[in-house]
Amino acid sequence: MSCQCHLVGGPFIAEDPDCAVHGTAATRRDREVEELKACAQREDDPARLREIIDELAYIATNIY
Repeated sequence: MSCQCHLVGGPFIAEDPDCAVHGTAATRRDREVEELKACAQREDDPARLREIIDELAYIATNIY
Protein backbone atom coordinates (compact mmCIF):
# COMPACT_ATOMS: atom_id res chain seq x y z
CA MET A 1 0.00 0.00 0.00
CA SER A 2 1.45 3.34 -0.99
CA CYS A 3 0.65 6.61 0.71
CA GLN A 4 -0.92 9.60 -0.97
CA CYS A 5 1.54 12.11 0.46
CA HIS A 6 2.93 14.48 -2.18
CA LEU A 7 0.49 13.06 -4.76
CA VAL A 8 -0.56 15.76 -7.19
CA GLY A 9 -4.31 16.05 -6.87
CA GLY A 10 -4.26 13.90 -3.75
CA PRO A 11 -6.12 14.64 -0.54
CA PHE A 12 -3.13 16.20 1.25
CA ILE A 13 -1.27 19.43 0.56
CA ALA A 14 1.97 17.86 1.81
CA GLU A 15 2.02 14.85 4.15
CA ASP A 16 -0.74 12.89 5.80
CA PRO A 17 -0.07 13.39 9.53
CA ASP A 18 -1.00 9.74 10.10
CA CYS A 19 1.22 8.33 7.33
CA ALA A 20 3.60 5.66 8.64
CA VAL A 21 6.37 6.93 6.34
CA HIS A 22 5.90 10.72 6.24
CA GLY A 23 3.62 11.57 9.17
CA THR A 24 4.23 13.12 12.56
CA ALA A 25 5.29 9.91 14.31
CA ALA A 26 7.58 8.95 11.42
CA THR A 27 9.28 12.33 11.49
CA ARG A 28 9.81 12.06 15.24
CA ARG A 29 11.16 8.50 14.84
CA ASP A 30 13.59 9.56 12.11
CA ARG A 31 14.86 12.42 14.28
CA GLU A 32 15.40 10.04 17.22
CA VAL A 33 17.31 7.60 15.01
CA GLU A 34 19.57 10.37 13.69
CA GLU A 35 20.28 11.57 17.25
CA LEU A 36 21.11 8.02 18.38
CA LYS A 37 23.40 7.51 15.38
CA ALA A 38 25.26 10.71 16.23
CA CYS A 39 25.60 9.60 19.87
CA ALA A 40 26.92 6.21 18.77
CA GLN A 41 29.57 7.83 16.59
CA ARG A 42 30.86 9.89 19.53
CA GLU A 43 30.55 7.16 22.18
CA ASP A 44 33.56 5.15 23.36
CA ASP A 45 31.96 3.31 26.29
CA PRO A 46 30.92 -0.22 25.20
CA ALA A 47 28.09 -0.35 27.76
CA ARG A 48 26.57 2.89 26.45
CA LEU A 49 26.96 1.66 22.86
CA ARG A 50 24.94 -1.43 23.79
CA GLU A 51 22.24 0.82 25.25
CA ILE A 52 22.13 2.85 22.04
CA ILE A 53 21.88 -0.34 19.96
CA ASP A 54 19.04 -1.54 22.19
CA GLU A 55 17.22 1.77 21.67
CA LEU A 56 17.68 1.55 17.89
CA ALA A 57 16.46 -2.07 17.89
CA TYR A 58 13.38 -1.06 19.88
CA ILE A 59 12.58 1.71 17.40
CA ALA A 60 13.14 -0.65 14.45
CA THR A 61 10.78 -3.31 15.82
CA ASN A 62 8.03 -0.82 16.70
CA ILE A 63 7.79 1.17 13.48
CA TYR A 64 4.22 0.35 12.51
